[in-house]
Order: sequence, then C-alpha cells, then structure tokens
Amino acid sequence: MYVDDVIIGGNSLVEFQSIKHALHTSLRIKDLGIFKYFLGLQVSHSTTSISLCQRKYFLDLIGDLGLLNSKFVSMPSDPNIKLHHDN
Repeated sequence: MYVDDVIIGGNSLVEFQSIKHALHTSLRIKDLGIFKYFLGLQVSHSTTSISLCQRKYFLDLIGDLGLLNSKFVSMPSDPNIKLHHDN
C-alpha cells in the first residue's frame, strides 16, 4: 500500500509514539515532523492552539487563473439591484 501523506492529531505524546511505532513496524513510515502546509492549508502552531489558513491556496488558485493583478472590491455589484430574466 502506498499513502502519500497522513496526519495524526491529538493531545497525548505517548499515544503519538505508540501509533507511529505501530505504523512504522507494519508500513515503514517516515515521520516528517510538524507540518506547515497540507492540501492547500497553511498550518500555524502555538503552545496552545493550531490555526488553519487557506491564503496560500487562494493565491495559488487566482495565480493559476491569471488573476493576481486584479483589483479587489468589497462588493462587486450593487446589492440592491433586482435581476430578472428577459425574453
């Protein structure tokens, strides 16, 4: 079996070590340590929390679409405009 990436989360270092040992014994895994990016999510760690941000994913997405030089607006159209279907 080939698995590209796996994240293990929790609050018990003893359980982490146990799970990593069991996985390494059966699957020969490699521990890459604390991660910063995963599937487009930027991950920031502090002593009390973990924060997730999609800024990098968003910038990559608009870059791929050629929209990096576009001007941002808070509301692209008047929210009071009533749209309707014309024949």
